[in-house]
Amino acid sequence: MIRAAFLLLFASAGILLAGQAQAVPNAAQLEINVRLLNLKVNDYATRRQIRVNVLVARENERELLGVKDSRMYVTAPDGRRVEIEPEDWKFTPKRFKVAHATLSFIAVQDTSSPSSCNVPKDFLSDNGPYRLELDVLGEQAHGDVEFADRLGVVMMQDEKQVDNYVLHSGTELVIFTEPRTIGPVYYKRQDLTNFAFSMASMDQAMQGGDFHYIPETPSYLLQVRIGRAEGGRTILLDPSRYINGYQPHMIRSDETTTPISFQSDEFRTGDVVVLDFERKDVLDPDTVFSGNARGLTSGVVHDERLIYALHTDLESDAPISLDSLEID
Repeated sequence: MIRAAFLLLFASAGILLAGQAQAVPNAAQLEINVRLLNLKVNDYATRRQIRVNVLVARENERELLGVKDSRMYVTAPDGRRVEIEPEDWKFTPKRFKVAHATLSFIAVQDTSSPSSCNVPKDFLSDNGPYRLELDVLGEQAHGDVEFADRLGVVMMQDEKQVDNYVLHSGTELVIFTEPRTIGPVYYKRQDLTNFAFSMASMDQAMQGGDFHYIPETPSYLLQVRIGRAEGGRTILLDPSRYINGYQPHMIRSDETTTPISFQSDEFRTGDVVVLDFERKDVLDPDTVFSGNARGLTSGVVHDERLIYALHTDLESDAPISLDSLEID
């Protein structure tokens, strides 16, 4: 009787374990991360790009052999459609039961560098929506993304708008942003290698109770630098001048308001004043892409950035080069 009970218990355990084995999720995964960049430099150079990074995982690494043949298709609002091959790809052999491959796709339109464009003229000029379709190892994912024009800058001297981005020494400069009130705002990049930013992120995560860094959205960057027209390193202007609530060694403030004012003796002939103004929006995860791809997950970041380089007492009408200003 005891032996029969033992056999029954053993059989029940076997059924339970078999059921658990069947419940183990498939390790196949397709992770899509999109960054939309809308960059304007002095209003005469515009760069719009859609960068898509893809991580694909499979338990059988042989399934990844054809991953380099993956394609991205972008359809513009006017119906034009382009096919994009991977800009780069990398295979990682099986570790912890799965093998990985990473792919990078980019569609770019740059009015100042036609040779870097890989889409038809004016293809990305519309705000959207643009249809993105990914075909990876025979599985599909698709979603719609849009650009935005939400930022603006006005610069004044003697109550007149600055003409052709040329400043006049000896005259006060006033800079207005649109929106006027922004926040949270940073004067340096949100870099996790920055100790102060990392500590603030950890504090925020612990206060949130889930111990995960929660992205702030939207967030802004406002930075003013001064350099020389002949090139060389630009120097960051004291952020307490234009970041309300600035704290030493911290790169973030809850909120700030423009205008920013420069006195007439703060820049001289040959100086370059560089304004970097950026807004970043992080969309809720898994809200953009859908399809039949297994383990599909996605994230989208909208990055809108304005850069203005104002030359002091510039006599030449030659285009202003930003290469020597060390702007990333």
